[in-house]
Amino acid sequence: MRNKADLKNITAIILAGGKSARMDDDKLLLPINGFPMIQHVYNQIKNYFGEIIISSNSISKYSFLDAKIVKDKILNCGPLMGIASAMEHSSNDINFVIAGDIPEIDLDLMFTMINKCKDFDGVMPMNSKNQYEPLFAVYRKKMLKTIFNYISNNEFKIISILKNFNIKCLKLKKNQKILNINSRIDYNNYITEIT
Repeated sequence: MRNKADLKNITAIILAGGKSARMDDDKLLLPINGFPMIQHVYNQIKNYFGEIIISSNSISKYSFLDAKIVKDKILNCGPLMGIASAMEHSSNDINFVIAGDIPEIDLDLMFTMINKCKDFDGVMPMNSKNQYEPLFAVYRKKMLKTIFNYISNNEFKIISILKNFNIKCLKLKKNQKILNINSRIDYNNYITEIT
């Protein structure tokens, strides 16, 4: 599985609902190679997936992208609500979720996760500190009812719901990492590395 035709029945969801609390700007609009960060992410996957959804409560901010923008069903419930709201609008059972502040997509890892998802409810990497990476993961729509039940009980931690499902965990290799841009220092270091 390594071309657009293979993923026509899979949706990619880019999470853009963060408040950039540790930045003085909207980090997803900071430039990377001449594009806003979120477009840099979008450009890496746009030729693969049959559908791309942006999870954001600001329709106008990201309207320059050729993607459906979905608001949270209930505000202020964190990324779990962003994932659930977008999946509810997804046309497909399998959904690849990525945070908009992960500027470099490991496509081999992405395809591996999608391939393995056919036998599981979801697939999630685990980093060298044995921590799950729930914002670079694959989720199936069958998880929605349970997710919304958790949210209705004011439980917003993604990791908390995993015990309810058959999740395939992929341990990242030593040379693999999932980089998040959380601060201006992270951004500056990343730009220095790629230039």
